[in-house]
Amino acid sequence: MQGQPVDWSAARATNLFGSLVGHVIYGLLLGLTYALIDSLRLAFFVESDPINREVVGPASRTLQSLGWGALASVAGGLLFGAIMLSTNSLPRVAGLMGSTSPVIGFLVHLAIAALIGMSFGVLCRSESPNIGAGVAWGLIYGLAWWFLGPLTLLPVPLGGTLAWNIAAASAALPSLIGHLVYGAARADRWRPPLPLYGWSPSCSASFCPGC
Repeated sequence: MQGQPVDWSAARATNLFGSLVGHVIYGLLLGLTYALIDSLRLAFFVESDPINREVVGPASRTLQSLGWGALASVAGGLLFGAIMLSTNSLPRVAGLMGSTSPVIGFLVHLAIAALIGMSFGVLCRSESPNIGAGVAWGLIYGLAWWFLGPLTLLPVPLGGTLAWNIAAASAALPSLIGHLVYGAARADRWRPPLPLYGWSPSCSASFCPGC
């Protein structure tokens, strides 16, 4: 469109890395907005229908998803913490609390992992019916949080700026591996609890135990 040939070189990709991060974060925010609107649509137009609604209400299902998401994040958080310990990254995380202690950093890391796991539990509750789907969504979610976390949100409270460049990404490569391991491990442990009884859109019975 600018009268220039297509440039797929590594140098061009390096120059556009900041744009890549921006596009990924834009996609994440767009996905979150879509998930929120879809949840409201289901709550107002589907789950409020006396025929189609489930016995367990939306609030109860949300609390279950938050709890199971936080619990499932323990496995991924511990694996990710081991990677952070081996790369001496925990003191930097502890800086969020004004400390340099690896123990404080590990506790802060687990708290953040639990919050991310809770958000995964709510947003991907219906997208992870089996291990394969759960791991796939977990890897995508972990990758998104690598862009959003160490490259975007973490540097600012530590006195830095947005790290949307190839040098910062290279330095954060161990963190990328940790985020992917975290996403896959917590998704593998993610098992949304089945309702004791209720109606499922895929089932024609009005009372179907285990649906």
